[in-house]
Amino acid sequence: MNKEDVRTLVKEQKRKMNKEGITSYSSAISEEFFKQPFYKDASVLYAYLSYNQEIETKFIIERAWADGKTVAVPKVLSDGVMEFYEIKSFDEIELGYQGIPEPKGDGPVAAYKNVLILMPGLAFDKTGGRIGYGGGFYDRYIDRFEKRGTTFTKVALAYDFQVFVDLPIDEFDKKVDIILYK
Repeated sequence: MNKEDVRTLVKEQKRKMNKEGITSYSSAISEEFFKQPFYKDASVLYAYLSYNQEIETKFIIERAWADGKTVAVPKVLSDGVMEFYEIKSFDEIELGYQGIPEPKGDGPVAAYKNVLILMPGLAFDKTGGRIGYGGGFYDRYIDRFEKRGTTFTKVALAYDFQVFVDLPIDEFDKKVDIILYK
């Protein structure tokens, strides 16, 4: 299968999901996430804001705030550039690029050196390979900041049908370090 075949297959599976199933699964994965040393040791969390049938990150973001962690979320700017902006509440969110939730305005850009980052994606493989939605935003963002000395712990939250043995990954595709799924 090529990347587009994988994307089509996973999108079909995601469309079959209902809100209750997504919320229940998201809650269970979040609880597993909170038990991990990488979460406990992190002071900064870059999280995506859930869209469509993605695993809901609301639980994780709320817990991170409660635990005193800095939380930043992505905003697409222009020419394929994405930045992360710190937020302190969901009141700071609006619909943005392609209807995806993102921070309002142009608040402080997050620029931390050690970051726990949640990586959205359509498919992942057992070696950390990731197929995203095709825009390359996360790949370019991580590449840009790794060159500046930022260290990322890259975590994917996935449904079991999103995890494959092997995927067709290109050399510029950033791998995740950890995949949490049930």
